[in-house]
Amino acid sequence: MDHTKRLRITGVIVAVIVVFSIAGYIDLIHPGTVDKGKEITVGTDVNGIHINKIVSLSPAATGTLYALGVSSDIIAVGPCTHFPYNVTENLQKVTCYPDFSAQQIINLKPDAVISSSSYKATEVQELLDAGINYIYLDSGSGSTFHLIEKQDTLLGKLTGTMSNASKLNSWMNTSLNDFKDTGLTNKSVFYALCIENHAPWTSGNNTFINSMFNYAHLKNVMTDSGFFQASTQVVANDSPQVLLLGTRVNLSQINTPTYESTPAYKNDSVFQITDADVYSEPNFRDIFAIQDLIQSVYNKTVNIPEFPLHLEYNVNPTSTVEKVKT
Repeated sequence: MDHTKRLRITGVIVAVIVVFSIAGYIDLIHPGTVDKGKEITVGTDVNGIHINKIVSLSPAATGTLYALGVSSDIIAVGPCTHFPYNVTENLQKVTCYPDFSAQQIINLKPDAVISSSSYKATEVQELLDAGINYIYLDSGSGSTFHLIEKQDTLLGKLTGTMSNASKLNSWMNTSLNDFKDTGLTNKSVFYALCIENHAPWTSGNNTFINSMFNYAHLKNVMTDSGFFQASTQVVANDSPQVLLLGTRVNLSQINTPTYESTPAYKNDSVFQITDADVYSEPNFRDIFAIQDLIQSVYNKTVNIPEFPLHLEYNVNPTSTVEKVKT
């Protein structure tokens, strides 16, 4: 090899070393530089975004992901996620209430976190700074089945399962229309979520359970918005025809003159929720809860279409509500 060629090769090697040295120096100054994650809601343009390593802090979203056929993409869930048990029992559980541990989640290296709770902006920012997408599915005030369908569509786009999301939404829409066409006359209902210091916590307008009542042909006697504690006298004055009790209500708590004076108590129309998860996790499974509620209150079977997606584990809860002997 002549002297000139050796000089050229040596120059190339030196140049490469310099380039890598500069790159190493930059990385030393800005360690772990990554693209920021994106904060996503149902109104976000998600074209070009695909997720397949998911931490789901939302039990409702976990159920929906299972229905869409991508439960294998979930790498961790919150400790309160129970459905589907056969899928979630062996998944890692991460802290998610009242706050989540950003570092715990970051260590799992997901490409997305799904939540239906409002967390601190600083916690969310930690995830975004680590390059993790944060998907917020609102389930609070004003939640409706229309919103659920939008969330199904969003998850379908993000996971590449739009076909299944469309089938799920079509099934929900058909079922909701079947509930409307029952010819039933609405009965008035009071919902006691729980009772503290003899006063019941209940729900009014702009709550998801109120939307369920509307499809179940039940008129909520509580007209205020959100969840609040009502006086027992208000319950007596509103004379509900149906009493619906949350899972935490003990029958002895309503064996009082106030409740005993209601038409619901007198006519043996007191029911208790047996599956708290279904009633507290807005997603497609609430269709089955409405069907069960109509059957229990009105003794009427509403036939809805067969569930359109073939899954290993049954998505239809065996029972969500039962009559209570007063």
